[in-house]
Amino acid sequence: MIVGFHLGDRGFDHAERMPDVPPPDALEPQSRWAQRNTDRLSPEMVRRLSGPRPIDIRRIDPDVPDGTGKDSRHGLWMRAAAPLPASPLLHAAILAFMSDMGLLSSGLRPHGLDWGSPGLQGASLDHALWFHEPVAADQWLLYAMESPWGGHGRSMNQGRFFSRDGRLIASVAQEGLMRLRT
Repeated sequence: MIVGFHLGDRGFDHAERMPDVPPPDALEPQSRWAQRNTDRLSPEMVRRLSGPRPIDIRRIDPDVPDGTGKDSRHGLWMRAAAPLPASPLLHAAILAFMSDMGLLSSGLRPHGLDWGSPGLQGASLDHALWFHEPVAADQWLLYAMESPWGGHGRSMNQGRFFSRDGRLIASVAQEGLMRLRT
């Protein structure tokens, strides 16, 4: 593990802009999406996505399953399902947990695969998270994800968390295992 700590300092400021996507209130909860898509999802996946979850997730492109052969870019609105105490460390820990949700799917999308694909083997290998701003994990956060490269049984995945008002809160990089068992 590598850990870096930094006390706030003055300096130059710039940040990537948040993608233009529908707001979370305009999107359905993931549990409702799973119930609508029982024909596309395995019974196990429907059960997992339909039950109580600690994170409220809203898919940006709800009518497109992950495995469509589309561009790797996709996004989720996410927040803790219940209000959290005012503890900066707890909010940071919840964001760290959220940062591994959906990211590896970025490497599957261009190949027409999703987590229900037969024989798929996938796992997070390396995962790094950088906090740029304080986070409120119980407020809506946009997780914009993409996979700029995949090959040789691996995929490189990147993500950015934005606050609802467009501030870049955190950046994520991940190498994932991504292959079909033969």
